Order: sequence, then structure tokens, then C-alpha cells
Amino acid sequence: MAKRIEWIDYFKGIGILLVVYGHVIVGLQGSNTISQHNPYNISNIIIYGFHMPLFFFASGIFADKWAKNTFLLAVKQKLTTIIYPYFIWVMITGSFMSIASKFTNNHQSWSELLKSPVHPFSIYWYLYCLFFLFILYYFSKRVMSLNVIMIFSIIYYISSPFLNFWILSDVGKYFVFFVLGIYVYNKKGINIFGKLNNKNILIHTIASAIIFAIVSFIYVYSYFLLSEYPVHIIYLIISISGIGFTLFISVLLSRVKKLIVIKYFGKISLVIYVSHLIPQAGARIIIMKFGGIKNASLHIIIGTVIGMVIPIIIYEVSKKKNLYPVLFGYKLKEKEYSDLNNMRI
Repeated sequence: MAKRIEWIDYFKGIGILLVVYGHVIVGLQGSNTISQHNPYNISNIIIYGFHMPLFFFASGIFADKWAKNTFLLAVKQKLTTIIYPYFIWVMITGSFMSIASKFTNNHQSWSELLKSPVHPFSIYWYLYCLFFLFILYYFSKRVMSLNVIMIFSIIYYISSPFLNFWILSDVGKYFVFFVLGIYVYNKKGINIFGKLNNKNILIHTIASAIIFAIVSFIYVYSYFLLSEYPVHIIYLIISISGIGFTLFISVLLSRVKKLIVIKYFGKISLVIYVSHLIPQAGARIIIMKFGGIKNASLHIIIGTVIGMVIPIIIYEVSKKKNLYPVLFGYKLKEKEYSDLNNMRI
């Protein structure tokens, strides 16, 4: 088994914390508990400026190795690790949302659940989009060099707001970050981090934090003052600066061996992502509808903790009871991997 790269787990761990926190804020917005200009909402605007590009970047890091497989093997790998958990958790979460729609902000219907094969459902759009990013890169790699793919992804990003058909806009919006992850890996960017001493890593972390703070300030003001397309262009900048800042924090934490729990979060980030919505929504319903509590800070603390702890329990129980492949997908067995890779399709 290949050794895990620690900073990548920290990287994804920070990302999944931001996702869970962000969904608490979105829930409070939907229930009119916080206003548009509330500091919590401002923080969420910044988080939404880079937290999903962060995951697409992380997914791209090892995509080039995956793309060297035969088409049948490559597709089956992603069907079992991305599309399978997409449908399992669309069914689980969608059923809950439909049954509890009178208590929640989403008011999801059963018809939306039935459309999930062609229309991404709720937060699971990420998995749906990610699958097609892998497929797009698989074919792009066979007709273009990485430099040309990078240029293509930037052009695709710039034009994506005008591609209002199916998921073409989302694919265009996030393909550039996916390719950026591939680019960093192929250009030996990962090796560069290993050569920097702790002092240099700290300097890079501070510098990236300053850049990110400045860009975030500009992005927030642009978000409220500019039209959608200029904000889309600035989004590219805040996403890259946020990825860079998170990357250097992650490398630093992996060096000093601090906050190990974040590394654990990163290791099980898929589990947390797909399973945090129901306990989070349940906690908000109980606190707000039945407890009558509308204090935003209390909701954020409880919602974030519940949104992390319950998925961790689900993960640990599923591993002990051998239910992980049933709930979250599975990796191909060695023989199946070998057989499919020998089929040159």
C-alpha cells in the first residue's frame, strides 16, 4: 500500500471543516436567522470562494496516474468510488429531506430525487461533477499536452458562465482547479515542499496568509458591489490564493505534527461530506423548531460539532461492521484491477 502524504490529509481535513461550517451558515440563512451582512455570512462568502476548488485541486493531484489505466478500468474505478456513493447518499439524504421537508429549509420533493441521475442533487453535485472532470481529463490527456490542457481549462473557466446547459457550467468552473492539482503534481511541486525547511514553510505560510487576506477583502466587496461575471473572474483569484494558503498551513502542520485530528478528518473527508447533512439538519430542527433557540453562535457550534462527530461515528461503525463498501463505495480488488487493465479499451 502506498504511503499517505500527510499534508494532503491535513489539506482535505481543513477543507471538510470549512464545508461543514459553511453548511451550518447556509442553513441559518435559509431560516432567516442571520442577515446578508452578518459577520458569519461574510466569513461564509470567503469560505465559498475557495473551499470547493480546494477539493477539486486535491482530487487532481493523483489524477494523472489514474488516467494511465485503460478506459474500462479507469471508469469502473470512479463508478465504484464516486458515482456509487453519490446514488447511495442521494437516496438516503433525499428521502430524509422529502419526509422532513416541512421542518427544513430545502423543501426537496420526491421528483427532484428521481431526477438525480441527470440533475445533480443537493450537496452531492460535487461527486457528480467530479466524475465528469475525471472523464474530461482522461480524454484531454490523449489529445493535448498538460500545458495545453491548462490553457484550455482557463478558457473553459472564463466562458463557463455562458454555458447554461446540464452541468457544463460547473465542469468549466472547476476543471481549472482539477488541472492545477495535476499540474502541481507533474511539475514536482509536491517534492518542492519536502525540500523546504520549517522556517521557510512558516515564511511561505505567513506570506500566503497576507495575500489571501487582501484578496478576500477585495472579493467580499466585489461580491456585494459588482455584477456576476467580474465576481466570477475574481473567484479564480481567491480560490487559488485560498488553496495556496491552506496548502502551506497543511504542510506546516504535517511537519510539526500538531492538530492530528485534522489529518484524521481529511482521511475520512468523503464520509463526512456525504453523511453530515442529515445530522446537521436534524440538530437545527431540534434546536430551532422544538427548542426555540435562535442564537446564531450556538447553532454554529452545535451544528459544526454534530456535523463532524456523527459522520465519524458512522465511519467507525461501518468499518467495524464491514459496511463501509456498502455505504461509501469500494476500491477494485487486485485481480479485477489486473483483468480490466489488460483489456485495452
